Amino acid sequence: MDLTRRELTPLAFSLAAACAAPAPRATAQQQRPRPGPSRPGSGPPLPPVPRPVRPNDIAGLTLQGTLPGGSDPIMGLAFARGDLPRGAGLAVRLVPGDRPVAATLQVLSRHQDGSAKTALLALSPPPLAPGAHAGVLLERLSPGSSPL
Repeated sequence: MDLTRRELTPLAFSLAAACAAPAPRATAQQQRPRPGPSRPGSGPPLPPVPRPVRPNDIAGLTLQGTLPGGSDPIMGLAFARGDLPRGAGLAVRLVPGDRPVAATLQVLSRHQDGSAKTALLALSPPPLAPGAHAGVLLERLSPGSSPL
């Protein structure tokens, strides 16, 4: 999946605005639970986010099966300095099982050392039933060996 500049621009501005926006202040009204069964957080607990276990693992994510069929999740990521050096590849794999996930990465900005600072990641995970969960790990690959 290749994103065109026209498709990428609104996402980049949304990511930049979200990063620059101040956090909302909590008020007494926001802290009160809502009555009824549709209260946020009232469903079953989410599974734990996969933790990086290998030396080149960068981060873990948990996907939830709520997207309509044929929709691929696109998310903004922020990397620490040195997590994804210029020229290094990124692999995405489902855990457990280490099955690869097709993905496209678009770096939006870089740290002074050239490593990725912010990026958009589009995933093509296998279909998940509504309410089902899947763990995903992001792994740094050596330069020249990237599937992305």
